[in-house]
Amino acid sequence: MYAIDACTSFAARMTPTKESRSIKSKRKDALVLSVLEKVATILLRLGLDAPRSEYLLRSAFILAARKLAEARGVQSTQSQIALVAGVNRLDVRKLVGSRLDPRIASELDHQSRVERILGGWRRDPRFSDTRGRPKPLSISGRTSEFAKLTSKYGRDVTARTLRDTLVRNNFATIKGNKIVLNEKSSLETATFADGASGLGFLSSQLAAFDFHSGRRIFESRYLSLPAKDSKSLKLLQRKAVAKIEAALGSLESVVLQSPSQNRGKRALGNRVFITTILSSETDVTERN
Repeated sequence: MYAIDACTSFAARMTPTKESRSIKSKRKDALVLSVLEKVATILLRLGLDAPRSEYLLRSAFILAARKLAEARGVQSTQSQIALVAGVNRLDVRKLVGSRLDPRIASELDHQSRVERILGGWRRDPRFSDTRGRPKPLSISGRTSEFAKLTSKYGRDVTARTLRDTLVRNNFATIKGNKIVLNEKSSLETATFADGASGLGFLSSQLAAFDFHSGRRIFESRYLSLPAKDSKSLKLLQRKAVAKIEAALGSLESVVLQSPSQNRGKRALGNRVFITTILSSETDVTERN
């Protein structure tokens, strides 16, 4: 199953409506949760768990608070950044202080459970054969070789849960009463690649906007077209790009030919941003 999605979004500045504080708070929480849930889905595909993501989120708040202060022309002291970001000054000092605490490098390099399991399996001599390669591990019983691996590197997650995760993500295969690490198993699998692609896309789109200035409203239109095979998919993409380029060119021509009105300073600050995104999707079952 192949599909092509076309999304055209429009962004413009606007004045916020007057709503009660409680309604705005609930609506804000719902929107934030919706966005974070989607981001969490991508992070899970990248092999990142909650503890590491929470640490990175705190770091992101610190960096954002510092940039916000700089955009406003305010001197960003550690105390001020900590107050705005809602974190303690020790975290700020670790990240933006003149001397970086060595522990932060270790925490940034902290691995998720799946990464730790795979790393331990590959490097720990107790789980390697005579040639130093990851050996098949027994999975029966609480004292099995895989149970010992998960006990050492999996922390509070059960061996069964980790075993199912490795198999589901094609990192390992069950053969009889043993689990075997796939030779090409790594986080650079289709799942990881999809997660990295999604996160890269979000980053590139968000980078197009300066969130320190102006107010915006976003409006999107979506269209999904099915394609029977990859050849049809590429043909649809080419036709869609041609149509979109023609529409954008026509719109740009109309705007440039129109006499400008309200040339004052305020009018120059109003803009419409048009972003057109074409994405293709292939059914995961066709990868195998």
